Amino acid sequence: MKDISELIRQLRVNKKMNQQNVADDLGLSLTGYAKIERGETDIKLSRIQKIADYYELTLVDLFAKLEDSDLKGEDISEQHKEIAYLKEINQLLREQITNLKTK
Repeated sequence: MKDISELIRQLRVNKKMNQQNVADDLGLSLTGYAKIERGETDIKLSRIQKIADYYELTLVDLFAKLEDSDLKGEDISEQHKEIAYLKEINQLLREQITNLKTK
């Protein structure tokens, strides 16, 4: 099962960046950023938002990446319920935007 720390690490690796570069760009110490990737620290939502922005993702897209890897017939935890809720909100917002554009 992939968790947020593993996903953050994978995003960095996919961009062929090292931890120091990402930590510097995010205004974090190398040690602090490394702890995030190792899952040794709880990450505040504001920090997750900053990381999502860094990789040009919305929070919904970031959490959807987690959902894609985690929700394959497994029991849904509270975190996954929150992700599902965010996806529903995202869909409703997209529908409202579409409706506004067609008026």
